[in-house]
Amino acid sequence: MFGAGLPVVGWCKFQAWPELVKEGVNGRGFQNTEELLHLLVDLFAEREADLPNLKKGALKESSYRWDDEWDGVAGKLFKLVK
Repeated sequence: MFGAGLPVVGWCKFQAWPELVKEGVNGRGFQNTEELLHLLVDLFAEREADLPNLKKGALKESSYRWDDEWDGVAGKLFKLVK
């Protein structure tokens, strides 16, 4: 989703959630169906300004590329880059 500049709404109990989503910056998480319902109602209500902010965060996230992340983290760990 981030590659397309779309904010993410997903199940926040997924183990890698904190690695992928910055809560309230590029996406929002839920733990159950009731939370999902309230989240969607809030995000799509005309009075809510959260969706445009999440879109900005997702667009920023879309600028990160796999090679940059790999080199910066795993590449250094495996001594593949300096």
